[in-house]
Amino acid sequence: MDTPLNCRAIIQAVLQEHVDYRNSANSPYRSRLLVDEARDSYALIDSGWDGDRYFHSTPIHIEIIDGLIWLQVFG
Repeated sequence: MDTPLNCRAIIQAVLQEHVDYRNSANSPYRSRLLVDEARDSYALIDSGWDGDRYFHSTPIHIEIIDGLIWLQVFG
């Protein structure tokens, strides 16, 4: 099993790959990675405008709670 520091680095690397992939698509939305290391919370956020409609979504939210990795939102 990886150490907590390794888990944090792996989570950030995987989520950053998702952000980079999503931002490479032809989309009016922008993806961002939000990291709160003090609370072990990591989220991928999509937001942007499509004409006059604003879009905001959190397709992935991961937390480390008591040493366990929790997928709070995925999809």
